[in-house]
Amino acid sequence: MASSRALALLLTGTLAATALLPLAAAAGEQPRWTVGDYWHYTGTVQVPFLGDRTLQRTITVAARESVVVQGVGQDAWRLTINDLTNLGGGAVTNLTTTEWYRPSDLSLLKSHTDLLDVTTVYTPPPNRYQFPLLLGETWIVIATTEVSGPFGNRTDSVAFDSRITDTQDVTATGAGTSRTFSAVILREDDAIGSGYTLNHYAEDAGWWVKVEHRASANRVTMTLSLDRFRYAPPPTPLEIGGFVALLAFVLVMVAILVLVARRPRQRGGPPNPYAAPPQQPPAGPGP
Repeated sequence: MASSRALALLLTGTLAATALLPLAAAAGEQPRWTVGDYWHYTGTVQVPFLGDRTLQRTITVAARESVVVQGVGQDAWRLTINDLTNLGGGAVTNLTTTEWYRPSDLSLLKSHTDLLDVTTVYTPPPNRYQFPLLLGETWIVIATTEVSGPFGNRTDSVAFDSRITDTQDVTATGAGTSRTFSAVILREDDAIGSGYTLNHYAEDAGWWVKVEHRASANRVTMTLSLDRFRYAPPPTPLEIGGFVALLAFVLVMVAILVLVARRPRQRGGPPNPYAAPPQQPPAGPGP
């Protein structure tokens, strides 16, 4: 009976301890990438004179390294973005862009496009994604760009009017499986009025689960939907602490259970106060 009570105490305590573990963060927290993470998308893109064509995009976290920006080495995530567009008739284009992001806030430091060997440096690094992405927040992104390539160097600028407009459940389907993500929608309007992009961000996917670009008159010019990915974020200190605390609690409860199970049991029951006194043998004949 005592061991059963100890087992019940162990189970109850374990369930109570799990309630103290860190809860999942809000859907718009900054991702925690590791090298090897990737996201593969399928969709369509409008090609001049050809109309909509199939597009496949793969974004890969290739490395964490030092990148030189304006003569200064900076810690950065290096991402490669590969776009494969089917033009029809067996013709395809394969374009690779490399981008370097500052790990602390994912501000864009530098980019390089294989096509024509063009490099762009951003000053200050534009913080396009101001995490956590919370519904209703707005901000403006402005940066100067220094572009170098085969046609010389030039200075330009980029600007975005950004806001979190909504939340939405997005289902990613690919490789015979499907998964639904809770996403926040970041709308980025180009300052020159050429259109806007809707980025659907899901924290548990680590990046976009859906992307749409729309031009004037709300005309859709590109769509991308996540169909497979690998995102393996390292545990946070809070998560590690919660797991260690739970493990320690379980070990203590198991030790208590073992001690209770090994305690020697009392033989017989307690004396009965209502039991009749023992009978005395009859007295024998006197001498």
